Amino acid sequence: MKDETGPSRDAHHHEAWDPTWTIQRFTAPLRCNDCREIVTVSGEITQTEFAGENDWDYEDAFQPKFFYSAPPLMKPPTDCPEGVVGTLLDSHPIYWCAERTCATTIGIAIELMLTERGIPLEITGRDNKSRMMPLHDRIVAFGKLDKESCDLLLTLKVVRNVGTHGSGHIDLVKEDLLDTYEILEYVLERVYGRRSERMAKLAGELLDRMTKPKPPSSDDPLF
Repeated sequence: MKDETGPSRDAHHHEAWDPTWTIQRFTAPLRCNDCREIVTVSGEITQTEFAGENDWDYEDAFQPKFFYSAPPLMKPPTDCPEGVVGTLLDSHPIYWCAERTCATTIGIAIELMLTERGIPLEITGRDNKSRMMPLHDRIVAFGKLDKESCDLLLTLKVVRNVGTHGSGHIDLVKEDLLDTYEILEYVLERVYGRRSERMAKLAGELLDRMTKPKPPSSDDPLF
């Protein structure tokens, strides 16, 4: 279902009106081909101009703003803590309508991950008073455990800062958030996926088989 907004209809009377001024709202049900889940999507329709065969023509450009339920934008590893996963799931609907809020929510998930990994939330100053430990310092502390993930998280912290505090010369767009999700998914895989541990164990076992003498077996032929 789609319909033109009231202000958009009123604008038709303006002497300079053209179709690119048109704004519509839409709502539609979607169904997943795999799991058969039903999702409701709604958003805005604007008009995009393109060169037709004989003249300029226009077509609808759909801009989704809300999904229920929102499709997942990343897949955390199975062993990822429930609090981190839940916060990331909360960020997925926000991605479509509020980029800065989405970036802030992703930052909360990072904070939760650092807490779960034992990085303190507070630090005691020289005056023996406790204060909140900035996210930057928490990530640097985490770097003692995982330098590569630390460097990646410091980049994601910048995205969080733009979302939370804003920036007069930087526009946070959806492509930035998709890159953020991809990087964070990789970090979570490093931290909780345990693939590096499995690979180290597998390599050690393979090296043992290749280098250590095999004890003789009673089935071995005698020459």
